[in-house]
Amino acid sequence: MDIVQHPGGELLYSLLQSSAKPRERFTIARTQLIDGPVMQECNEALARFRNSPPAEVMTAVLRDGYDFLYSQQMFGLFSPARSVNASTWAVEQLRAAGAFEQVQTALARAAALVEQALLPQLTQILIVPADPSNRNVMIRNSGLSVVGGAPGFLAVAIWPSAGNLARLGPAVVRAFALGVHWHAINASSHYTLADALAAEGRAATVVAKLFPAEPLPWLVAHTPPASWSDDLAAVAQLYGVASYSAVPANLYGASDVQVEPPPAGVVLTHDERDYCIGVINGAITTTDPRTIAAHLYGDQIVGAQGHPQAGLPPYAGFEIAFRSYKTASSGW
Repeated sequence: MDIVQHPGGELLYSLLQSSAKPRERFTIARTQLIDGPVMQECNEALARFRNSPPAEVMTAVLRDGYDFLYSQQMFGLFSPARSVNASTWAVEQLRAAGAFEQVQTALARAAALVEQALLPQLTQILIVPADPSNRNVMIRNSGLSVVGGAPGFLAVAIWPSAGNLARLGPAVVRAFALGVHWHAINASSHYTLADALAAEGRAATVVAKLFPAEPLPWLVAHTPPASWSDDLAAVAQLYGVASYSAVPANLYGASDVQVEPPPAGVVLTHDERDYCIGVINGAITTTDPRTIAAHLYGDQIVGAQGHPQAGLPPYAGFEIAFRSYKTASSGW
């Protein structure tokens, strides 16, 4: 499998750092990124994935790759709250850290574990800076949104603090492993809670194998860096304000936004695992994305979006998947 950088990244970097008038930036983005040939295949693949059951689970909780999938206002490019200073800093950090090279290396290691027949010939990687004004990606998702559900395409929106760059490799490997599994079981047409658990268990197992220093491999996409509060304070400095709460917010057009930080992930006790397994087994055949989300993410997260709760602690399903449902799909 060849792994290359998607050409849309450099164009978006240029536009994010541009001080050109909004109409000029919009014209370039529309003709080259939104409607143009550079992103056509990528946009079509993401559009197909948005309508898949795994993406509907993300949408139910506004987590994981949700923010990249919907890329509000082109990752902040058209946002009134856009800061050229912040965008320039983020692009410089991505380049200085060799973010693409990190991802390329991690994916090559992950691909070596997969039967070649399950791999696309070419995988394109698109890495863009997360929009600091988007409270969903910055607060709920701690500045990292990764999508690996479209075969041949993997995308990352990241606020490139040192802590997030350190978890980039494991998060990308998880997304890639999920995408391979989803494709192998044809999750676009049928996806149950059992399927979700098998996919997450397999992905966390691959993360654990390739990144043995990860203490909780099932939480690599859900646990903020230890420095995240300081990282948000650094964002505020880039905007010239006293705290992150004073950074202009723009969440899907709304500026008066209240978003709660995610709950902490903890290791379940033996009794808690037994209880959670019983609850999960009671819904194992469900195909409803909200119910699947409830059994993966737990009550606090699904309840915040107004969905029915299952009586589970935060992220319980991910740990149960890693410990009890990591059945290998064909080719792993």
